[in-house]
Amino acid sequence: MEDVCVPFQACHVALGSHGGLPRPLRACAHTLLSRLAIFLLPCLLLSATLARSEDDPAAKAQPQQADDDRRDADEGRPAGLLVPISVPITSSSELEAERAIDHAVQRLKREASPEGPDPILILEFVPRAGTGAGTRFTRAYDLANYISELKNIRTIAYVPRSLSGHAVLAVMACEHVFMAPDASIGRAGTDEDSNSPIDELITSGYRIMAEKRRTFPVAVALGMLDKNYEVLVVSTEDGEEIILRRDLESLLENTSVESRRVIVPRGEVGWFSGTEARNLGFVRFKPATRKDVADRLELPESALTPGFDYSGELNPRVLTVKGYINSKMSDTRRRMIENCLREDVNYICFWIDSGDGDVDAAIELASAISQLDSTEVRTVAYVPYEAQGAGAIVAVACDDIVMGPKAKLGMGDAEWTPEQVSDVATFVRGQLAVSKKSSWSLLAALFDPSLRVNAYRHKENNRRAYFSQEELDAELNAGDWKLDQRLTAEGETLTVEGSQAAELGLASDTVKEFSEFKALENLADDVTMVEPGWAEDLVDILTTPQVAALLLLIGLVGMYAEVQLPGVGIGGFIATVAFVLFFWANYMEQTANTLEILLFLVGVSCLVLEVFVIPGFGIFGLGGGVMIITSLVLASQTFVLPGTPAEITQLRDSLLVVGSSGVAFVGLAMLMRRYLPHTPLFRHVLLEPPGADHPESLDQRESMADFRHLVGQRGTAATQLTPAGKARFGDELVDVVSDGDLIEKGESVSVAEVHGNRVVVTSVKE
Repeated sequence: MEDVCVPFQACHVALGSHGGLPRPLRACAHTLLSRLAIFLLPCLLLSATLARSEDDPAAKAQPQQADDDRRDADEGRPAGLLVPISVPITSSSELEAERAIDHAVQRLKREASPEGPDPILILEFVPRAGTGAGTRFTRAYDLANYISELKNIRTIAYVPRSLSGHAVLAVMACEHVFMAPDASIGRAGTDEDSNSPIDELITSGYRIMAEKRRTFPVAVALGMLDKNYEVLVVSTEDGEEIILRRDLESLLENTSVESRRVIVPRGEVGWFSGTEARNLGFVRFKPATRKDVADRLELPESALTPGFDYSGELNPRVLTVKGYINSKMSDTRRRMIENCLREDVNYICFWIDSGDGDVDAAIELASAISQLDSTEVRTVAYVPYEAQGAGAIVAVACDDIVMGPKAKLGMGDAEWTPEQVSDVATFVRGQLAVSKKSSWSLLAALFDPSLRVNAYRHKENNRRAYFSQEELDAELNAGDWKLDQRLTAEGETLTVEGSQAAELGLASDTVKEFSEFKALENLADDVTMVEPGWAEDLVDILTTPQVAALLLLIGLVGMYAEVQLPGVGIGGFIATVAFVLFFWANYMEQTANTLEILLFLVGVSCLVLEVFVIPGFGIFGLGGGVMIITSLVLASQTFVLPGTPAEITQLRDSLLVVGSSGVAFVGLAMLMRRYLPHTPLFRHVLLEPPGADHPESLDQRESMADFRHLVGQRGTAATQLTPAGKARFGDELVDVVSDGDLIEKGESVSVAEVHGNRVVVTSVKE
């Protein structure tokens, strides 16, 4: 401020000391200069402040300092996980609990900040029935000893319901105990014979664990175990103390006891409610719900949501989702998931390296993944390079995401229509958020550019969370959150790299290569990679437009050949195989179902009826043809009428396949009718044209449709008449119809009547 005022002071001094100016002029100059100073002073102050901030490192560091403060606040929050422990504890459940605890500890140590507080392990003791009695002492002691030996981990025993039996010993092994107010704990000796004294080894185990952890006083531990102990609360000059009745005399020798009261009478075992235990000091907190536990420990509620049970043996599989995601890939991967479930697979890794794909196909695959029970099947997306566009939809549907440090998650270069963005946002905010039990705003921000998401902090415990305004307004305690930082701007989607995704909680961790991922997830080196089998490969080949059109062409040509050949022969067999392959492949692709197959079979039946039973081409032939064409088109797509641009494209492809097959069939049929009867192989089995001796006369008679000269003549059936077919009269081969009876090939026939080109014959028995 002094530096800024120096020029004005100098001017005033100069004017005041200039004796040459008249007094009126000097007064006017002083007035003008003072007003000018009042106008320019704020501007000069601002410029000076800016200049000082450019030179001052402390001013530059203010935004960075704010980020560091936020980061320090996050590092100051502990990491936490909840592990349910089923009670009573058996030999198998003890081993399962130790495995689950070991996995949780490893994960907590990875997530915890080196400079931050120790991570928290919450062990929730859940009785299967009643109060969970029935645990053998040796099992309980082994688990309790395992818990008490954990290093650099804060252990919390959470007892939501009443608990009795030796499982109480495992609760005593934790550093702190949280109990619901209406829950009770004690009666540890229930698992022993009430008519026999408690074994000294068991008593010693309870004493050792109580002295080791000091969560429960030794007197309380023994009072819950043995009915022969009487437990007192005595008030001395040093405060209240919980002792056994037998220790009262020795206490009186050293200090005076002001008052005493019995909390466990002789002949009974200790049984304390949550409120009583809290008042006595061996229960730290009385939470009514898991959310209360999370709030008390300053943990996100998701940390106390039980996830996959790691206590059992892992049966993992790896499925790849690479390249452009289309409906075929989505269908194949969904079939693979179903096969994994049939093989009792409980861990599926989706190796994703995809930049985009069909939105509907991605949503279908993501929906199948999100619907898996996360407590039975753990799903993890491994993203070494990118999961963008449709690939990101599949990634966020998994229980966890593990990314490469520079891998990208978000929209990328994908260009979606507003309808597609709306579909994805609806899926994320609805099914995905419900299945993952998490905030939907951060997930939706990856795909919806109209969504603005901010970081908020809880006013009481400083916990950080991410909400859009809409989701924040829906919070019951919205007023407990204060704005911390702007995360996304309207008109832009959120795209993050692996390290940033881990900071935001979108990814659980980052790894540089797949070997690190296997170590992170405790997977074996020889984890099975699930690839499409021969059936999937065959389906992929058969459903390509080129092969599908070829199958239809072969089937149609086979049907035509069967009509021309006498009896059921090679044409019918080839047609059957071709159409079976076509419908089987599309059935496996889930585009053909019972409706399409029935339409095709009914259509073929109508054509057979028209050709062999009802002469001419009438309603059965026309209806059968329409049903066949409809069934072939519907079998190539998943819808009846298109409703989206993708479905319109698929309908176009289906019509192109069926149409090209039909055109090719017409051309081949014409060639077969013209040239095939002259070949040595088919000369005697195909319906050949007239002989070479009388072609002109026969052409003339056929063109005039006059067969009256055949009345009364005898000939031989060249084909089976059912009732239509061919008969030979001398050198003439004529289309005939029997009078209703089936006439076998080679039988003698006689022309009974002629109506234009309709020649009716009857069988002549020798």
